[in-house]
Amino acid sequence: MEIKDYSIFVALKGTTAQMPVLVSNVGSADIRNIDYVITCPETGETKEYHYDIPASLICIPQGAKSTMLNLPATAGTETRIQANELKIVKVNGLPNEADEDKATSKGRIITVAQPSQHRVLMEEFTATWCINCPRGIVAMRKLQNLFQDRFIGIAIHLDDIMSCSGYNALIKKVEGVPYSMVDRWRDGDPYWGQEYGGFGMKDIVETCLNQQAEASVEISELNWSDDLQQIDIATDVIFQYNRDEAPYALGYAVVEDSLTGTTKDWWQKNNLMDDLEFSFDDDFKEFYKGERIIKDMVYNHVAMGGWRTSKGYDESIQAPLVAGAKQTHRQSLNLSAITTIQNKKNLKVVAMLIDRENNRIVNTAQMEAGSLIPTTAIGHSVADNAEVHVTGIYSITGVKLNKVPSGVYIVKYSDGTTVKKVNK
Repeated sequence: MEIKDYSIFVALKGTTAQMPVLVSNVGSADIRNIDYVITCPETGETKEYHYDIPASLICIPQGAKSTMLNLPATAGTETRIQANELKIVKVNGLPNEADEDKATSKGRIITVAQPSQHRVLMEEFTATWCINCPRGIVAMRKLQNLFQDRFIGIAIHLDDIMSCSGYNALIKKVEGVPYSMVDRWRDGDPYWGQEYGGFGMKDIVETCLNQQAEASVEISELNWSDDLQQIDIATDVIFQYNRDEAPYALGYAVVEDSLTGTTKDWWQKNNLMDDLEFSFDDDFKEFYKGERIIKDMVYNHVAMGGWRTSKGYDESIQAPLVAGAKQTHRQSLNLSAITTIQNKKNLKVVAMLIDRENNRIVNTAQMEAGSLIPTTAIGHSVADNAEVHVTGIYSITGVKLNKVPSGVYIVKYSDGTTVKKVNK
């Protein structure tokens, strides 16, 4: 058995957690169990583990190119980052026949003091001219319904009317569409995932969600400019481990829902009609029973603008990192040059915390911006007083929310006032 991918593992102090490792069966038999060791080069400590392939997988069949295993591993007792080495030593009780360099992988473990609310970010690369991209449209809907607020999706269009220059640095690395990245850590077809057939992307998202995040991310303030051409936001980040360096940065995106148009530029090409693979799933009905060109398509989660989406803003995260300490980054997002926005009421802001050492998205937050456009119906106007801004959205029972809910909710402003609103 060979290790295909293992780089970083985040775990809660003093616990045994699941360490995601991508492996490949290059042997002549199905794999039903493995033995592995984890060594800390700093201390020389070595721990041995035995792992039985779970019943859901039954085994790893001969020739399987990539299988994700969640291997038990014990976290440290200090909240810090440490190098470690993973080596698979036995397969089915016998010595691993893979070359030693392919049976061994170096990585790092981050031990955190407290759990952080983890949201995954799926960046889906798509296009209206792409005949298979309706798979991604359906996948985004299904994932949103399955994981609710723990899932954030951004549809990044290539070379069509909804193209977003703020994502050019990432687009250059994309070889074809449809294609998706989850936390820029796992990738594949937005529906199938890494294996043809079935809703494999669901498993990838679940794997990412099951991992600890070393920091929480929340958008704590959002304020529109008087002319509604700029959004000023504050993002709070709390790390849960100590480190002298801070190889992290914040990037931002603005997305819009309910985009549509009547010209040919907005028509979605479709190659899923009469495809038996999707006939069993009602979510594919509009494409399975549709035409080769869908002329009344409505697009959601579309990237309108991106600000340092690849590497994040320099010095947006300050060193040293102190477990439990809050850092706040303020950023202005200028919308004046974005001509594709149709309705600002349908805009959302996404903040993403990027690990610059491996380009991984650590955590993400999203807030609806359109529903917070200032009005004069509340006794004062944010547009008339630029120093007054929204500081939070709350349920009727006082629970802070990340987006505007259906029904009655409460908006709190920086001058201490609160306003009850209704989202119909």
